[in-house]
Amino acid sequence: MPEDRVPVYQVRDWAEYFEIGKSAGVDTKSYQTFPNRQDGLGYIRLTKNTAEGERLYGCFVAMVITLGKQPARYRNGWLTADGTPTGEPYTASDLALMTRMTEEGMQAMLNRCSSKDIDWIVKHPGTGDPKPDAPEVPPDPPEPKKQPILSDDALSLCDCLSMKIRENDPKAKVPADFCYTTGWGRDARLLLETDGRPYDEALQVMNFASSDDFWKSNILSMGKFRKQYTKLLLQSKRRPNTPDGETAEEKAERQRQTYAATIEDYAKEYNGILYRIELGVVEKSCLDEFWRKVRDNFPKNADAAERAINKRAKELEKEG
Repeated sequence: MPEDRVPVYQVRDWAEYFEIGKSAGVDTKSYQTFPNRQDGLGYIRLTKNTAEGERLYGCFVAMVITLGKQPARYRNGWLTADGTPTGEPYTASDLALMTRMTEEGMQAMLNRCSSKDIDWIVKHPGTGDPKPDAPEVPPDPPEPKKQPILSDDALSLCDCLSMKIRENDPKAKVPADFCYTTGWGRDARLLLETDGRPYDEALQVMNFASSDDFWKSNILSMGKFRKQYTKLLLQSKRRPNTPDGETAEEKAERQRQTYAATIEDYAKEYNGILYRIELGVVEKSCLDEFWRKVRDNFPKNADAAERAINKRAKELEKEG
């Protein structure tokens, strides 16, 4: 008689109930969201106003928090070691060790929550299950080849030039994303790494080019900016004063500080909204309103602003 296989469990509708907004792309979450409705039949049948029901619900919550720490690209409610359908299944004993709950409580929760009247967890037959009609667990898709990531300075240069071009011509066509190996991203990377141009200097030269009557109609790509960089640098030094009395260096620094302060405020507000959603104080729709406000404030550079806000929000979360 073949050896019994460990079943593979999966939390039902994970993406719908346990991920919000941008959280699906966060690799190491320090928070976990839950539905705040407590009037569903599954919840009522599980708890039944009894101590045993409360214990099982506590085990379920502890299990979900543990699954929320799985890598973002695999996280879909699978109770396996790597978060994939074909990974090593977690047993009640494994969950007990990870959550500091009891093995008996975890097993009781798995049995109850995978029952037909609760149906919060799907129980798939384990690999090698003798049932001929058992559904096969789909193989893990091949891991895509990782592309090198642009540095923050290179991305910032691309975002800045894109914004300045659109300020002069709102209908100008500029890339929405920047790649390490081609186009704007490649040229920005080579300008900084191969040509050895300092980031702060490049911002000052870019500010000059976008305000000069001749150059602002000619520098319409990162490749052209890199090609003409020496001429732009020399001319910016010969004509340092901008129309408003600031030097190009002063204006670039003022704009950088204003942008950074605005991103800082938005990042703090974003983290605050996520925390209030986690507590059940506000609805998820608050995130939609927040991102609409960001897009309204950065109509010509919304993608870059969103990236900067997400990055700074993660930094603030790590800083505590």
